[in-house]
Amino acid sequence: MHPTSIPRPLVAVCGRTGSGRTTLIDAVVPRLVSRGLRVAVVEHETHGAPPGRPGRASERLLSAGADVVLGHPGDAARRFVPGAVTDLESVVDALHRSHDVVLVEGHQRTPLPKVWCASETEGEPPDHTDSVMAVLPWDAERRDLFEQVIMESVETAHRQRPVFGGLLVGGAGHRMGRPKQMLTAGRRTLAEIAAESVASAAARILLLGAGEVAPALDDVPRLPDAPGLKGPLAGLASALRWAPQATWLVAACDMPWIVPRAVEWLLSQRQPGRWAVLPRTADGRVQPLLAVYEPQAAHLVEGLIRSGNSAPRLLADHDAVATPAVPEELERHWSNVNTPQQWDRINR
Repeated sequence: MHPTSIPRPLVAVCGRTGSGRTTLIDAVVPRLVSRGLRVAVVEHETHGAPPGRPGRASERLLSAGADVVLGHPGDAARRFVPGAVTDLESVVDALHRSHDVVLVEGHQRTPLPKVWCASETEGEPPDHTDSVMAVLPWDAERRDLFEQVIMESVETAHRQRPVFGGLLVGGAGHRMGRPKQMLTAGRRTLAEIAAESVASAAARILLLGAGEVAPALDDVPRLPDAPGLKGPLAGLASALRWAPQATWLVAACDMPWIVPRAVEWLLSQRQPGRWAVLPRTADGRVQPLLAVYEPQAAHLVEGLIRSGNSAPRLLADHDAVATPAVPEELERHWSNVNTPQQWDRINR
């Protein structure tokens, strides 16, 4: 099951000439950016700008913190952000991978969720205009209404996004003498303990990697590591590529004290604009292996791979990644086992 039908934050701004579409977008983009959202604007027209150069409206949006795409219907769009684009659908799809919300100026006849900007003399949209979520009046209140429509779209998409659980079982456990996920605490292996806690919050669970697991987990689907990669990054990349519209709750299977309460706290740290939640423990360390990754985190992970870095903790350097402090009473749940001596102390 791939979450392909999950709504994505997308709003087209339509209206007759002189209805103030561009002015409205100019006014609202800074508000969205101040909320911590990454905004992309697809402009229907270039407003007289020379080919290959943004016009004044686009320059204002760029200054306000939005990425801008320019193009005419049927033409290849000209982007002023990295990447290659073609038609509108491809543009929007590409932008959602690295933005929290996409605004489209115009495209009245395109089947997109849209708002209609009333002009000074005409209020209602033409009969053939469909998918209109709101009609914005010709007054100053339209800015607040437009921002409200966008935030409802953002929050709905965030709320309806499914949470998948990924259990990292790729390690061979050379230092331990056997795979860490096969270590037993009581009657259960560490992989079973992690699976139980993650299952308390995830719609489904998958094993990430080729490592051995207990018979109790034989029926859990498995994803192979991403080709050419090693370590936890290989499993993380595989998950994000396989279900790119899901939120991934990723857990390493070397943490003896993972409990549902810790998972519940971790998921409570999610919010629009946060592409990942990598908790920080009292020793200052970022913990990327009991963490949450939103769809946009794939953009950051692929960048990490291209740079030749293999440590997921480096994602914490991005300003879209949150690193909240783990509450003191939950600290031990982020403890892991790396050596036989540590495991002996835990068993005692």
